[in-house]
Formats: sequence, structure tokens, C-alpha cells
Amino acid sequence: MIKFNNYIVFTILISGASMVFAGSYNSVKINDHIVKLSNDKIGYITVDDMASGKVSRCKISNWSKRLSKGAGMISLTSDEIGLLLYPGKNYLKTSEVLHCDSNPINLYSIPDFDGNIDSVIDVNFEKKIYLSLYLIDVDSSIYQAKVAYFGDKNNLLTGKGFWSDVVKKVNATNDAFPVSDDFYIGKISANGMYVAPNDLDCSVNSFPVCGI
Repeated sequence: MIKFNNYIVFTILISGASMVFAGSYNSVKINDHIVKLSNDKIGYITVDDMASGKVSRCKISNWSKRLSKGAGMISLTSDEIGLLLYPGKNYLKTSEVLHCDSNPINLYSIPDFDGNIDSVIDVNFEKKIYLSLYLIDVDSSIYQAKVAYFGDKNNLLTGKGFWSDVVKKVNATNDAFPVSDDFYIGKISANGMYVAPNDLDCSVNSFPVCGI
């Protein structure tokens, strides 16, 4: 593990305690396609091919009830391989989504030891690394980050802003951070060496610090 001690706190506007983000039933553009979860038919995804004008509505065959509480929020991973569904650790394969042609598609899951209490916000499938957020306080909508390899319970980063299963009591003021209306703003770099949990800021004094 790598431990960072130097940090500064910066402010990001948040949407409040309702946990309904501005991206509810948002759409994602993938090449010439617009993709979004159906807001009138639970467990379906709509794929709009802008080049041909064809619109497909595809059933997600192993849809879970928990995802019905996610307000239709989705996000494309930085490597564009997966389409993340809020909340939790589930995703769709981009290649299957774009070619579903009104046929059922499968829902996949990031190998993770504790997906019931965190939401994955980005993945580097080549390096098998995921970035997730742990909700620390509902009222103030603050989080801690976890960066880990698939199937590994250990956080690759320790220090201010990073979740630890050893720390039982978190100082909400100093050890956690807010998330903006864009819940999926956190990203992993293409080479898997850097991560920005809540802002694309990889300066030496960023909070949380982002080098892996």
C-alpha cells in the first residue's frame, strides 16, 4: 500500500442528502450511439443508433431489484469497455450493448468483496483495477474512496479520504470528501497509475491524493 499525508481540502458543490443526482436517467454517447436506461420499462436499456436512425430496446436479463433504486444513472468507464449502473458494482459490456438489436443482454459484476456498501465509479479492465466510493454520511453526502484490484479487499491507497476496514470511526470533516452532481466524476488513468476520486486533480497536494 501507499500512504499519503500531505493534502488540501477543496470544495465541490453537492446535490444534498436526497442522493438523487443531476444525472438521473442520463444518457451516454458511445461513438454514434446514445444509450440510456428505459425510464418507463424497468430492466431495459435503449440504444439509439444516430447514423441509421434505428432504436433498440434491450432487456437486461439478470436485472436486480437494487438497481431499480438507482434512478437510471449510468456511466461509461474511462476505457469505454463497460457501462456502469448505479448503485453497486454492476456493469454492461459496451460491445454487447451496441449490438443488442432488441435482444436480451447480460449484467456483469466487478469481482469485489463488499459490493453491498459501495458503488464502483470507474474501472480499468486491462489492469483489473476499480475505483469505488463508500458513503460515510448520508446527511452531508460525503464519501471515502477505495482503489483495488478485482477480487481483492485491500485498498491500494491509504490516508486522508481513502476507506479502510481498520478505521472504525471516520472524522467526517478531515477524512472524507463531498461528491458533485456528477457522481461518476472520478476516473482511473489509461495506464492504471493514477486515480482522481472526486475531481480530475492529480497535483501533489490534491485531496484525496491520486497516485497509485
